Amino acid sequence: YTVTWDTASAQGEIATSGVNPGSFSTTTLTGLLGATTYYARVWTWDQYGLFSLLSEGATAQTRPFVPAGPAVAGVETASVTFSLAANGNGSDSLYVAEVSTDNFSTVNSSSQTANLSVVFGSGGAGLDLQSNATYYFQVKARNTNLLDSSYASAVSTVTDPATPADGSPVFTNVGATGLRFNWLAATNA
Repeated sequence: YTVTWDTASAQGEIATSGVNPGSFSTTTLTGLLGATTYYARVWTWDQYGLFSLLSEGATAQTRPFVPAGPAVAGVETASVTFSLAANGNGSDSLYVAEVSTDNFSTVNSSSQTANLSVVFGSGGAGLDLQSNATYYFQVKARNTNLLDSSYASAVSTVTDPATPADGSPVFTNVGATGLRFNWLAATNA
């Protein structure tokens, strides 16, 4: 048999010869995109050049690839932007990004998104993150049939320290040769 596949025209051709009527035929297609839906129908062509009607359709979705390049793309006092690369997953892929303070003994928050970045904390998923605290991030890809890839390697960062409280600093006991400098502590972790 021969296999021809052309992703530009969305056509595939698998040709066989010497097949006994009613026998089962199979082939494996490789090099497909992850988390992508594929459709197939078959027909026969006889030695006289006559084609049959198309068969019933079959649909399958490939398992997604593990996302590539998980990274911390931005750090603030109460939020972190986490990014990833699709790594060959199709445009209908979803990504499940998670954040933890204990390296995933527990998950503090998660976000399912089609985007290649997600903000955790202030202005994003979950509650505000605590300042000056260590956070761990991991991500997996998910197809529309809810089949998941493995997790990509986790990454971590420390959020920025908080600014000292309002009204700080204050000078007191100002004299000719000295002064006292007072401030309120920040609300860091």
